[in-house]
Amino acid sequence: MKKKLFLVIIAILMTMLLVAGCDNDGDASGSEDVTLRFSWWGGDARHEATLEVLDLYTYLNPHITFEPEFGGFDGYHLRISTQLAGGTEPDLMQLDQPWLPDFWPQSNFFIDFNEYSQYIDLSGFDRDFLEEFGYYENRLVALPTGLNSLSFLVNMRVLNEAGVNFGDTITWDDLINEGRKVNEHNPNNFMINMGSGTQFFVTRIFLYQLTGRFLVDEDFSIAFTRDQLLEAYNFTMRMYEENVMVPLEEALLFDGGPQDNPGWNTDRFGGWFNWASTAILQEWGDYAAALPYPIMPNAQQSAIIVRPAQVMSVSINTDYSETAVQFLDFFFNNEDAAILLTDTRAIPPVASNRDLLSEMGLINQIVVDSVNFAIDNIGLAENELSTRAEIAAVFDVVFQRMVLGQITPEEAVEETFTLLENVLEDFRAEAG
Repeated sequence: MKKKLFLVIIAILMTMLLVAGCDNDGDASGSEDVTLRFSWWGGDARHEATLEVLDLYTYLNPHITFEPEFGGFDGYHLRISTQLAGGTEPDLMQLDQPWLPDFWPQSNFFIDFNEYSQYIDLSGFDRDFLEEFGYYENRLVALPTGLNSLSFLVNMRVLNEAGVNFGDTITWDDLINEGRKVNEHNPNNFMINMGSGTQFFVTRIFLYQLTGRFLVDEDFSIAFTRDQLLEAYNFTMRMYEENVMVPLEEALLFDGGPQDNPGWNTDRFGGWFNWASTAILQEWGDYAAALPYPIMPNAQQSAIIVRPAQVMSVSINTDYSETAVQFLDFFFNNEDAAILLTDTRAIPPVASNRDLLSEMGLINQIVVDSVNFAIDNIGLAENELSTRAEIAAVFDVVFQRMVLGQITPEEAVEETFTLLENVLEDFRAEAG
């Protein structure tokens, strides 16, 4: 029904645009044929909506065509990194904001949008948000696609049938004590469906709350003690040992896409921890809900992260930088594009389109609720060192070995410290 509504709306709007002409519709000169490569990741809803925006833009600007390059998240970072290193990157790229520092030491890969202000209207973006997440070394190299936050997204049908009853505040112990009821009610069911992403959304957030800090300090030192890491690892193991979490052996079959597990939308799982924007991957209808993110008593910080869903950047090597920026102006500011994209990249970053979609009822209310809760309970902003891919890779490798029983939590702590020290030594060398 929603798709049909979009098609009807867009048909009407395209007719109106043809009659009235177009403002903010891209390169109006039509002086030469242009093909833009555009790369992004996401689920089917995002792919479909983005392709419809590309079709609309080409309809309005026939001399511009797109070569879309899209797929899932798994392997995307490696592909883009390889393309950037080899000079084969797309003209337009959707990126994860924490990746920007990974790319920067090698080369200046992206244009500065400030140098193209005549081609894009940035007034609808929150200036502070742009400065926090779009700038690198005083250059505006990335535009946020939307506001996103850490969220606890659940299927209330599963929770209700199992007798799970969370209060207004949920502690980590509550999560285990109530969450294991799902498996007790039905041994095939589990409270949480997640893969190795657990190490970020549970283990690391638990650690952040425990320490009030992040993973790495600005002096390239580890920001937690062995005892603190062991406490975080022991808690994570409890979630698996007490059948709160889907077994990792099953989860790894769908690693990078837990929502692809056939049980995701057949009431086997109670929910997951993930970004608010992933609410569109659920088919729980009126049973979908956002609950408060778990927090420990006397937490040093909430550790709830609010950040861009993704960011858009333009390659500095493109032959069509002006045309690419004009398209992004349409992508972010045009009302018709906003109606098509809705919240497939979280809550829109441009205020006028955010208001429009809210008035039309086209923004997923679960995403709105999740982001509102996060904003009211926001934690410290992660420092850049803690978000580097090399740090995440250490935790991912050790986490899997620990949960699969190849090493004990105590051994996992020592392995984590050894690997982190090696990575941090490389960081220190790069910094000179």
